[in-house]
Amino acid sequence: MRYKAGLFLTAILVIGLLQVACPSHCLSQYPSNSEEPLIISDIQIQNQTQGSRVIITANRYFEFFSFYLGKDNKTIAIDPVEKAYSELEEKIIPLQEGLVTRIKITESLEQMGEGGLYPVDMVTIELEKPVSYKEYQRVNRITVDIGQVKSVKLARPRQKLIQKPKPVQVPTLKLTPRRQPPTPKPMPTQEKKQVLTAKPKPVTPKPKLQEIEPVQLKLAKAKKVPSVGDEIFEKIREEIVSKATSLPKVDAPTQKGALSFKDCIDIATYSYLPLVIAEEEISLSDMKVDEAKRGLYPQATAKYTHTEGDVYGTTFIEKSYGLQLEQPLYYGGRLKLSLRQAEVNREVAIEKYTKAETEIIAKVTEKFYELAAAFLNLSDQKGLIDEVRSGLSSAKKRFDIGLSTQLELLNVQTQVNQVEYQLAIADKEVALTKIALLQTMELDPATDIQIAFDTEYEAKEIELNECLKLAFENRSEIHIQGLLLESSDFEDLIARSKDKFKVDLSGFLGESGGAYKTEDLDVNRDWYVGVKVTKPFGKSTGSYTFNDNETSPKLGQTTRTGSITHSTEVGIFDNLASLSEKQSAFIGKLKAENELIEMEKTINLEVREAFNSYEKAIMQLQNTSRKIRFREEEAKVLSAEAALNEALLSQVLESKIKLADEKALYHQAIASYKTALANLNKAIGIVDYFD
Repeated sequence: MRYKAGLFLTAILVIGLLQVACPSHCLSQYPSNSEEPLIISDIQIQNQTQGSRVIITANRYFEFFSFYLGKDNKTIAIDPVEKAYSELEEKIIPLQEGLVTRIKITESLEQMGEGGLYPVDMVTIELEKPVSYKEYQRVNRITVDIGQVKSVKLARPRQKLIQKPKPVQVPTLKLTPRRQPPTPKPMPTQEKKQVLTAKPKPVTPKPKLQEIEPVQLKLAKAKKVPSVGDEIFEKIREEIVSKATSLPKVDAPTQKGALSFKDCIDIATYSYLPLVIAEEEISLSDMKVDEAKRGLYPQATAKYTHTEGDVYGTTFIEKSYGLQLEQPLYYGGRLKLSLRQAEVNREVAIEKYTKAETEIIAKVTEKFYELAAAFLNLSDQKGLIDEVRSGLSSAKKRFDIGLSTQLELLNVQTQVNQVEYQLAIADKEVALTKIALLQTMELDPATDIQIAFDTEYEAKEIELNECLKLAFENRSEIHIQGLLLESSDFEDLIARSKDKFKVDLSGFLGESGGAYKTEDLDVNRDWYVGVKVTKPFGKSTGSYTFNDNETSPKLGQTTRTGSITHSTEVGIFDNLASLSEKQSAFIGKLKAENELIEMEKTINLEVREAFNSYEKAIMQLQNTSRKIRFREEEAKVLSAEAALNEALLSQVLESKIKLADEKALYHQAIASYKTALANLNKAIGIVDYFD
């Protein structure tokens, strides 16, 4: 019987291993390790005109070194820090022209794995010529950009949407002649000569310009509040922020004079809390997958019992120790479904990370170019204020010598006040947009930064239907809702599987013994094996249990005890929870289906809105460009006429103010254009598709 128990427990362990739903590269094929073995599962490549991109995908995150192999700098090596395995072909040769000529997976000298897996030393990328490269890593994927790469998503081939822009036909503007103020008739030539040669007649001096007193507004006095210094305010703010997040404090680079758009993106993605949360959710989902896998293995429990007591005034001692095993043999597929559901939830966590990354890039893009537009507008207003102040000085001189009226002088003074007001507003706008950008990057709002930006734009020919197609293929929200629907399907199947038979194997192998304190304690082998079958029916549950056991002699016994037990139980109305679980799973499935439909509508609308915003920004840029050319020409004409005393100085200044207004609209249109492109990238689910 002792051998019978050992064989039965061995059978339990074998069944547990067979229950594990693992692919061809099962965990048992690797050296024992507390972590999941690193497996390089995929390598993708795309050769472009001036560069190539290589994406190496593994089953989890891993650290690596990258370096040039050899002196000619024509081979790039990606060397994992830890042991890695793969089932890919050892050599991958792309059948297309480009910088990358071959990718080779170098096999290490360790022992080969089972199931077609082999240990990997490094991955080498051989180039046609020496070219610079850069690499970056997101979760379980390493991307190597070689040369000048136009960012695309290799998993789904991008179709060409950007074509050579067609020449835009600019309509000829028909301008109506500007109505000029009435001018005095020219003097005859002879009279004019006489006037020029004659002595000037005494002119009655005009009254001096009366100073206009500003209107005094009666304002209610505000209550006095204690002033708070910058140090106290900063201390209060740091206390609030420290309570809200445990992330390390991020400071703007002090060595760089101006931050580029990429610098702002790097800072923002480093400290963006939803991105950090998404990374932690990926780690949690990995734990859930391990937990689901663990449910397929036998449950082992080591037991030890020590008992002391008195029987009729005599002290006795009992000891028992051993290993108890429990193995789920058949659960109607529930355990495997739970594992697949956990793997789907892990994919959901990865998609949430991508979604958070897309959102922060769109936010930074919007705030960055709003600040750029504010900087440009402030620069224009500073240049304009010098011109109008110089014009005011000229207007006063002309009035003093009687060449202009008091009304003209007051008009110029009003224009100066208007530009000063616009300058103050532009300065405040720079401060506010700078704070908005700093807060988006999670930096101290009091930080003084400068940004480097460009104002160029290109009218790309973008098709709405192609954008919709890309959105439905790449948007993380669509993938998330689709995966959640798949997870709800598993949840429904798991709930329904609880109505099927449930079979558990159990066993114990150990030793026990008991004796009076005056006797020697002798321990002998104990064992038992059992099978339990459970089947719900309706609101109740029935179960049958079979046990075969043999124990060592106890107190007062001289022989071992062996028994076979058959027992049947019926739980009355103990299965009500499973009914509600099935209904809850069904409702969750319906909700997931509805959310997927609603998400399709939302994405459809977002793509159309982003597309319309892009077209609107292009039209605004083209329109303001024409207006700027018109205002520039108008300012030149009026300046020339003013030099001949055929136009008023206020008219010249008014044209320059209108020119500055049009430039401000142009700068805002540039910001709208950049933001529209970022929103369009966000809408289609590819961060840098339109750049």
